Amino acid sequence: MRIIIAMLMALMLVGCEDGAGVEDSVTATDAQAAAPPSDVLAESEERNILEIRQLTPVSVTEGEAVTFTFDVAYNLVGYPQGVINIGFNSWNADSFVFLGEKAIVDEGMGVETFTVTVTPVRWEAPQAFKLNVSLSEYPHPSSWTPLVSVSEAIEVAAADARMQQRTAVTQQPTVVDDSGVIEACYEDYNLKTVYCNQY
Repeated sequence: MRIIIAMLMALMLVGCEDGAGVEDSVTATDAQAAAPPSDVLAESEERNILEIRQLTPVSVTEGEAVTFTFDVAYNLVGYPQGVINIGFNSWNADSFVFLGEKAIVDEGMGVETFTVTVTPVRWEAPQAFKLNVSLSEYPHPSSWTPLVSVSEAIEVAAADARMQQRTAVTQQPTVVDDSGVIEACYEDYNLKTVYCNQY
């Protein structure tokens, strides 16, 4: 009789331990499922991705120089290095001229922070003043198509009449280095792609 009772108690103890183990396992699985996604990009790691984040300010005044700050999250796939270029359509509504600020990045995910100063232009509708960010292989030829390119429209308020008279000067492309090389990209709205050249 004592042997039977001892065996029953042993089985109950084993059952309690197994139950605890199952409960711990379920809790761990739930915690893993609730884990936050990557702070960089939550999308597939199998393609090139760009994302503009935390752009400030989001509204500006025509003709008044302004300093923008923003983050660029990226995923570079298939190339050892890439270059992130920053441009605005401050010269022509359909083209983006790259600024001197750029970032050379390694393959994989990451986030770069940019601070750039530019003078906004208020284009006639439906055109908008835009920030453009592109990711290209590095180095790249003098004529190339970025791996991925994204734009974000920025609201531009009209300046008063006196300000418009003072700033009514045709804006020229930005020279991006000491050699006088200019890099500009042009949007093809029909093909939904961007073409870039050095001049």
